[in-house]
Amino acid sequence: MALRAALLATRHCVLLNLDKIDTKGQHEVKQTTVTALLDAYNRLQEIIFDLYAEYEKAMQNEFYADASLLEARAERLFEEAESIIVVIQEQTNG
Repeated sequence: MALRAALLATRHCVLLNLDKIDTKGQHEVKQTTVTALLDAYNRLQEIIFDLYAEYEKAMQNEFYADASLLEARAERLFEEAESIIVVIQEQTNG
């Protein structure tokens, strides 16, 4: 549950700061690349949210093996989404 709260908080922070991304940094990443990465990040966030919703249903129904699998996949995708943000920051802020 703590990871889900972190997910929502992180997504909110990223969405608030999208307009502050400088694509003229040291590496001069094209805006289309940043946009593609942000789109991937946002799609991953939607998938993660769906996985956590199913995780909660599985827990309520005491399907613990299913819940464990859903949670593990959500956590893995969450880590990947976070790494996308790191890449964007590294490429746009030097």
